[in-house]
Amino acid sequence: MHHHEVNVEQAIEQRQAAFSDIDSTTRSVARALKQDDVDWVWVSEKADELQQHSQRLSGLFPLGSAEGSKTKEKVWDNKHQGAFHTGLAHMDAGFVALYHAAQKQNRQAALQGVEEAQSTCKGCHRQFRALW
Repeated sequence: MHHHEVNVEQAIEQRQAAFSDIDSTTRSVARALKQDDVDWVWVSEKADELQQHSQRLSGLFPLGSAEGSKTKEKVWDNKHQGAFHTGLAHMDAGFVALYHAAQKQNRQAALQGVEEAQSTCKGCHRQFRALW
């Protein structure tokens, strides 16, 4: 087993864990923002975690890490790579907006940040995620 292969496996594992954390945390945050009494300290902490995850993700798609994952090959294709990284950047921007809104305790803006991030997930999956 080459060192390279281990890295690829680790990258796949780490990005899948990050995406699944992002998914469940974003849902929890959306629920929290719909409560009468929003726990803004908790929402801020979660927004910070989400940002850390999304920033790490762009580094977790090394070349050759499509196999054994749900990623379509075109993630690494020059023609599509820009769109892929733009997708991740949009998701990140949503979490940044969420964080700033949480600091100001602005429910409307926070929900908008969450929605921006979530809609990016869907669009990106349609293009870049294999369903099998």
